[in-house]
Amino acid sequence: MSLDYYIPDFRVLIHNGLAPDHLRRVITSVSLTTGLEGADRVEMTVANQARIWVDDPLLSISNPFELQMGYLPDRIVPMFSGEITGVAASFPSNGVPQVTVTAQDRRHRLKEGRQAGWHAQSTKAGNQPKPDDQVTREIAGRYDLQIRRDPSGNKLAEIVSAAAQIGLAEDLDSRQKAIRRQINQSDYELLRQIARENGLEMIVDHAAADGGKTLRFFFPPDRIEAEVELEYGYSLIEFTPRDSSVGQVRSVSTNLRVPATGKQYGISLAVNDAQSVLTLTVGTSPVPADKKDGAVVLTEPLTPATAPRRLLGELLTRTNSKVTGSGSTIGNPKIRAGTVVCLTELGLRFGGLYRVTSATHTIDGGGYKTKFEVRKEIGLNGLSAIVQKAKPLRKPLPASS
Repeated sequence: MSLDYYIPDFRVLIHNGLAPDHLRRVITSVSLTTGLEGADRVEMTVANQARIWVDDPLLSISNPFELQMGYLPDRIVPMFSGEITGVAASFPSNGVPQVTVTAQDRRHRLKEGRQAGWHAQSTKAGNQPKPDDQVTREIAGRYDLQIRRDPSGNKLAEIVSAAAQIGLAEDLDSRQKAIRRQINQSDYELLRQIARENGLEMIVDHAAADGGKTLRFFFPPDRIEAEVELEYGYSLIEFTPRDSSVGQVRSVSTNLRVPATGKQYGISLAVNDAQSVLTLTVGTSPVPADKKDGAVVLTEPLTPATAPRRLLGELLTRTNSKVTGSGSTIGNPKIRAGTVVCLTELGLRFGGLYRVTSATHTIDGGGYKTKFEVRKEIGLNGLSAIVQKAKPLRKPLPASS
């Protein structure tokens, strides 16, 4: 293999064209952070010794901004597409003046302002809730964004969807209650809420041909194949895992009363001890409000149509924070928010498959480095240690007699 593959490089495109050479030569560092929360963000530092870049129209707010990163000669890949959202300058008493350009993906527009309204559609039977997919597409369309929802092959998503539809069929009044109300809420917050209640994650597809204008919704248990394998002591430079029981639950429950039938139900979504399997149960007895032993009982108003999704979002959020970690490796463009990585030579407890929740790629005078945050989650935990390539670091001590 040619040593050229080990030479890190980047390309910046501003205002739909490559950055001119006189700008490229004075860029001292670029850093990209991608995450499952918030907008992806780029910071580019420019040496401003001639003090010409502060007023250059090329760095104007709202100008399109793209970043490609990787290795020469042909492993430079698209990593970010958005727009310039901020420009800051430094004029020190000693040293070279600098300009820092900040760019964010187009999700930042969704955070502007607070909205109010109902997401309903009129029918002969009265107002009905719009399907979540329709709501997300309508909101995204206002910002010139497209929606891509990966088809789910996981049975859990089908169970939750079916339970919601049964609830609507049994209780006509719940159709009104199931209408999404957006009260003092940004469009970004509403889309995140819809994603969370359906067990989905929302990212921007920066590699799409439309230049970062596609919001992608995916169901994590459907994406469990590792795209990157890192071995401690070799490609994994450092890793700090954490296993905590704080805030963890085994089940989330709520009590529902269906006015049409006068019946009351207790509905629960539980996870097994290995945090690998979810079980949805519906009982004819209410769930005690003081139920303990790792259980949470929601007291907020819910309907048969909305309860399954709400329980799913709450349980996934809590269980996915039990085992987390942070690490770093040599620069790897494949490590992005949502990617599954396989970490080896870390033992049974901490080795195996993780979901990347955030990643920061930096190219500067020290080369190309990637830092990341990860979590274990349902779907990944259900795979065997062999599949996860997790193994003991040493033989266990013999049991005492």
